[in-house]
Amino acid sequence: MESGESWDVRHLEHDIIYWDIVVVTTLDNVQKDAYDALIQQRSTINRIPLGVDYLVITDPGKIGNGGSTMHAMHVLEQKYGWEVLRQKRILLIHAGGYSQRTPTTSCLGKIATSIPKGVIEIFLSEF
Repeated sequence: MESGESWDVRHLEHDIIYWDIVVVTTLDNVQKDAYDALIQQRSTINRIPLGVDYLVITDPGKIGNGGSTMHAMHVLEQKYGWEVLRQKRILLIHAGGYSQRTPTTSCLGKIATSIPKGVIEIFLSEF
């Protein structure tokens, strides 16, 4: 995608399916605020798809991915209700943690790391 192009999924061809709701779980409120700001910034410059509900949810304590999934489902049910959720495509990304083994991504975590254009193609060409 070139800079300035829009990813507004409301106007994509009907055969392209994208998520209706993207949920990102975080370790704490500091990370939540950072992810909220990152999503806002990237949507403003068309770096992430528009027309998607992005929801950042803080995990209540160290509950692991299973507990985090259950908590996220509870928050989604409170916000949308089960009848609405049954008709939505939802992506849940567990992003809580500060990536301590990767110092360059420790502030926001690996989810905020950019992949240089072409890197995926280079890796795929080797298989």
